[in-house]
Amino acid sequence: MPIPTPNKDEKQDAFVGRCMEFMADEKDMEQKQKLAICFDKYRRWKKNRKRREKARDKKQEKIQQAKTLTDELKKLKEYFDNNYRIGGN
Repeated sequence: MPIPTPNKDEKQDAFVGRCMEFMADEKDMEQKQKLAICFDKYRRWKKNRKRREKARDKKQEKIQQAKTLTDELKKLKEYFDNNYRIGGN
């Protein structure tokens, strides 16, 4: 049985309530087990979300560094093109 996934800005209480409604049909589980599953799902989702955000921020930082380096290389190329002629003309 797939358990629902928290929505982007969903608070823990809201998710657990929604998850418990989803699991209402599970007759072979006790209420405590259902709660534990829902709380665990939210906790893991939140932990992974922080990891994904950190990875995204790191990726954005590397992209910005690459853009800065590209801009600096363009300036350097322009400087050499304007100040040094190869081939004698």
